[in-house]
Amino acid sequence: MANFAYSSMSADSLTPIKLIKIAKASKQTSSGVNYKLILELVEDQNVEANAGAFQCEVIVFDQPRTNTRKLVSTSCMLKRQRRQVPGGYVPKDVNDADVKEMAAFAANVISASNLGPVQLIQIVRAASQVVAGVNYKMTLLLASKQGGAYGYGRRRYRCEVIVFDQPWTNTRELTQSQCFRV
Repeated sequence: MANFAYSSMSADSLTPIKLIKIAKASKQTSSGVNYKLILELVEDQNVEANAGAFQCEVIVFDQPRTNTRKLVSTSCMLKRQRRQVPGGYVPKDVNDADVKEMAAFAANVISASNLGPVQLIQIVRAASQVVAGVNYKMTLLLASKQGGAYGYGRRRYRCEVIVFDQPWTNTRELTQSQCFRV
């Protein structure tokens, strides 16, 4: 199941990743089996230094009688961020509705910048911090909207962003953005 989850995540990632180890595993039987795994991964270019290591909690659903196997959820965070500091960033599920909304907002603001029109491809990591509102710190994979058929020739970017959101004053802004071509 770990290999299935890792392969699915690798296929969706714009940067190559390597599986370091399975830190924890459990299963729950329902109409099939839900496997909850904690995987330690590293970006391929950092594998020797173990820099950029991150930990992902994944759930894989497996139902042999219908030949169904799918990656239900993933939530990743940098390994060094595992300890929570009071007032610090707390990891968030990349599939959380608020995270998706903030990522879409960041992509729209970045589209208006010097990168030109971009499309959100993947939310790699997300965390939030409660301040006088909420800071959403995310790693996003973006691709330029221009390019050939099926996205060939499109430029791809890895962006580290922070979006500040204060709903009661209708304030939302991209306070930090660093994008690197990948």
